Amino acid sequence: GKSFSIEIGKIGADSKSNIFDVNGNAIKDNIKFEKTFADINLDEASSSFTFTLENVVCSVDEDDTFTDEIKSKIMLLLGLETSDTNRIVLTSLQCENGNTVITTTTLLPPSTDGGGGRSLRTASLLSSTGGINTQHSISLFKKLHDLSQEKPRGENLLSTLEGRRVFAEEKDSNNNRIGFFFHVSDLKIIPSVLDTKAMLT
Repeated sequence: GKSFSIEIGKIGADSKSNIFDVNGNAIKDNIKFEKTFADINLDEASSSFTFTLENVVCSVDEDDTFTDEIKSKIMLLLGLETSDTNRIVLTSLQCENGNTVITTTTLLPPSTDGGGGRSLRTASLLSSTGGINTQHSISLFKKLHDLSQEKPRGENLLSTLEGRRVFAEEKDSNNNRIGFFFHVSDLKIIPSVLDTKAMLT
């Protein structure tokens, strides 16, 4: 992985920042150190983040009823096929203020069997195809983030008063197009078992 350096303290003559000891005395020398980004295989990594669905009617007693609904919305946003449903894992689902559902969402790597293992699809297929179903989980998170932030591009995205965007591709019982408010945050990249072992040795 690439290396990077960090310096903490008073940087430049006009800097207003500084570091102090426990007695409040300014420390003369800055703290400097270098780190290296982990060299991990993103095709094998998972991504965990917070998915927030807004402007919905919910209650604490009905938390579990939104699991399938949120999963289907994420599938819709990402354009995933039904066969890739097992790539989406929802945990810690909760209702807030009766109108917001928040859940911790994990996107598993391409061609997983739902338990973190690989399916029968070969690595050569993953590397030779560029469809949404074979994109790694961090790329899919980025797509969700972009959809919640970008300016309208055609009829699929509608602007809102809050500056967020509504993805309008669902249809109700009367076949009318409906949209929903959402945003994502708190991304965490989870390395594969092999990469985790390599980093710890």
